Amino acid sequence: MSEELRRKIELQVKLQQANYLAVEFSRQVLSKRFEVTDADIEKYLKEHPELDNRAEKRAKAEEILNRVRAGEDFAELAKQFSEDPGSKDKGGLYENIRKGAFVPEFESAALSLEPGQVAPQVVETQFGYHIIKLEKIDYIPNGDGTETTLYNVRHILISTNVNDPLMGSMPLKEYVRGKLQEEKQQKVIEEIFANNPIELPEDFPVPEISPEDLQKLEEMERMREEELRKLRETGEKPKKEDKTQKTGKESKASGTKEKKKN
Repeated sequence: MSEELRRKIELQVKLQQANYLAVEFSRQVLSKRFEVTDADIEKYLKEHPELDNRAEKRAKAEEILNRVRAGEDFAELAKQFSEDPGSKDKGGLYENIRKGAFVPEFESAALSLEPGQVAPQVVETQFGYHIIKLEKIDYIPNGDGTETTLYNVRHILISTNVNDPLMGSMPLKEYVRGKLQEEKQQKVIEEIFANNPIELPEDFPVPEISPEDLQKLEEMERMREEELRKLRETGEKPKKEDKTQKTGKESKASGTKEKKKN
């Protein structure tokens, strides 16, 4: 083995080791520093009251619930006030919902009702405030002796979502969680650079990649992606050489040689 090849191999090994250590450090140490608690979110919202629309939204939901209690048509109120685009035009109706499909807070409130009943209180979820009415519930027997719960439910959603310029409409707490995670990540990155200054000489040579080398890299990446795609589609591992067939061919070839000798 030449000295140049040995050095290249050692460099590749060190790079792989460094990459592994970086991944483990990120998983075991940095990820904990990026965690955002509910207390962090509430603190942020107190410091940024312009984002916290919950009191106003709850008051609106309570007002609509009072109108439902007073006898106004639930479906018509949903068409007028609901901010759920998936059900608004249908009077807030979702049909044949399998138990487990909706967030727990919503579903627990809905399935605690009798058909025709309206939840006595406004229900809060990550999406906002809901007025909920159970329309129908069925228990479908399964072949194994269990049952599948299907139900029809109406709701009126007063959304607390925030419109993010890049991500679009997002639940308020998820929006804040994302901003806090970004702030924490940026702080950690700044600390890493501050504690580990990197200086490069002004004449540090930066190797250039020729068009031919770039084309080879792109081709290798394309082939790798194609192989991964095939594996995902078939669920199979790459085919290995069939040793049984090879042995058979070798035996046949040996037999042919023996005949020639004879």
